[in-house]
Amino acid sequence: MRMESLVTWIGGKGKYLDRILPLMPKGGKRYIEPFAGGGSLFLNADGFGRYYVNDLCPQLFALYTGVQERCCPVRSALKLINIAWWNIGKVFRAREEELIAPYLEFRDMQNRYGEFVERVDRLMRSVKYAEVFPVRYTEDYSFEMEKRFQYSKMFWRLQKNPPDDESLLKEYVFTAMKMSVYSYFTELYASGKFTGDQENAILMFLLEYSSNGQFTFDRHGVFRPTYGGRGLNRHSLDGKIAMMKSQEFKERMAKTKFFGEDAVTFMQRVRPKEDDFIVLDPPLGKMFKTVGNHTYTDEEYVVLKEYLSGVKATWMMTIPKANFDADDAFYAGKHINGVGPHGEIVVVTSYNPG
Repeated sequence: MRMESLVTWIGGKGKYLDRILPLMPKGGKRYIEPFAGGGSLFLNADGFGRYYVNDLCPQLFALYTGVQERCCPVRSALKLINIAWWNIGKVFRAREEELIAPYLEFRDMQNRYGEFVERVDRLMRSVKYAEVFPVRYTEDYSFEMEKRFQYSKMFWRLQKNPPDDESLLKEYVFTAMKMSVYSYFTELYASGKFTGDQENAILMFLLEYSSNGQFTFDRHGVFRPTYGGRGLNRHSLDGKIAMMKSQEFKERMAKTKFFGEDAVTFMQRVRPKEDDFIVLDPPLGKMFKTVGNHTYTDEEYVVLKEYLSGVKATWMMTIPKANFDADDAFYAGKHINGVGPHGEIVVVTSYNPG
C-alpha cells in the first residue's frame, strides 16, 4: 500500500514517489533520513530492517513520537476534527440561501453598516457550536468571533470583486465558513492549552489545510498558518485517518526510531555503515530554509557535504532544480536523475542504480 505523508510539509516529495522510489535500493539493513519533513519518503521506502528518521523541528519530532507511542488517541482526536470539518459543510448546505442572503441584500451598503452587522450577528449566532463540533474545546465565544470575522472579511472582499454568478458567491461564503473552523483551531493551537494527542491532531489538521504546509512563526513568535482556500473546501482527512489505522503504518512506525537533532549530529549518532541507505531531502531555497525557530545556513550544508564525503553508506539526495549546481565538485562522478515531468527535482546518488 502506498502511504501518504503523515503531515503536509512544504517541499514534500509525495507527488514524485513514482519516480524517486525506483532509484532506491530494494531494501537494506538500515534506512537513515536526516530531514524527515512530512515523511512520505521513509513511509514508502520498503524492505529495510530499521528506520532512523530525524527532523530538527521540535514540533514535528513531538508529533512523530506522539503518533508512534499513542497512535489510537491521536487518530481519535483527528477524527473529531475531521467531523467538525464536514459538519460545517453540512450546516452550509442546509442553509446556504440564508447564509448568502446578506451578501445579496447589502450589496450596496449606503449607510446601512449597522444594520448589516446586526444581521450578521444574528445569522452567525444561529449556527450553533454543537452543530459543528462533536466535543467542546472552549466556550462558544471564540468560535462566534471567528464566524463573524471570516464572514465579514469575505463580504468586504466580495464588495471589491463581486462574483459573476450565484454559484460562485455560494462557494465564497462556503469558504468563509470553512475558514471560521480553520481559524478557530489555529487559535486553539496558538493558545498552548492543548498538549499531547490533541495538540498533535490539531497540528496535523492545520498543516493539511494550510496554504503551503510550512511550519513558520509570525512576528510575535506564534504559529498561525493561513487556510489554503476554496480548493481545499472539500478535501478530507479520511485517507490519513485510514492510513494511521493500517497494519502497514503500524509496522513501519514500530521499526522506526525518531530523532530531533541537526543532520550531522544525527548521522554521527547513528554512524552509517556500508550496508545502510541514507536519503537526504534538505530544506533548500529561500522559502524552505526557515523551519520553526531555525534557519538553515550555507555553512551547515558545507559541513553536511564534508560529512557525506567520508561515509561508506549508499546515499541519495533530492534537490530542487533551481538549487542544483552541476559544476559543484561534490557531484562529480555521481549518478544524476531529473525527477518530475519537467525535471523539477534533481536526484543525486552515490551509486549507479541502473
